[in-house]
Amino acid sequence: MKFCGTKLPPPLTSSHHELTVVFVTDYQINSMGFSATYQAFNATDNPCGLEAFSCQDGGCKDLHWMCNSWRNCSDGSDKFNCSSFSHPPFEPACEPIQVEMCQGLSYNTTAFPNTLMTLDSQQEVEEMLKGYKTLTDLPCYQPFRRLLCGLLLPHCTPSGGILPPCRPVCLDAEHHCQPDLEPLGISWSFNCKSLPDASDPAGCTWP
Repeated sequence: MKFCGTKLPPPLTSSHHELTVVFVTDYQINSMGFSATYQAFNATDNPCGLEAFSCQDGGCKDLHWMCNSWRNCSDGSDKFNCSSFSHPPFEPACEPIQVEMCQGLSYNTTAFPNTLMTLDSQQEVEEMLKGYKTLTDLPCYQPFRRLLCGLLLPHCTPSGGILPPCRPVCLDAEHHCQPDLEPLGISWSFNCKSLPDASDPAGCTWP
């Protein structure tokens, strides 16, 4: 689920013991960040378990079908609790790289949904990269391509996790591309410090 702007999101419930929250900014406004509160509850309090909703009539319904436009519980009790339920927890899937611009890198699988950039599919990445086609003729295209693809198509680990590009990948792209971008009136907009350094080889990747 994706929430934007100043409006508070509704309460969310994870059907597992973990909940992933990704905070993405546009680097334009400095503020205090965000705060969140949570409450844990015992699975035995729900006779249907954490993977299902307990209707007041005694029935159990899969959480995936809760809070839609249909009345799932015969007594309508699911409609009174929709502010507390969300979809099942995030489970990334490893996929072969299909985006033409990013093929031929040092890895060939990526994880989606992309929790780094809040992108749901490689099709969304393909559409986004159409705006960068004009940069393919620049001398710095190759280092820039490695950074961009490392962010938009994060390396997929064997366990299904995500590895962002290492900080030197970003610094190398900035070093090579800034002189090329200045004549076009484009400033370097990536914050390389937000990426992990290369001291932990298990924490980042070299696209």
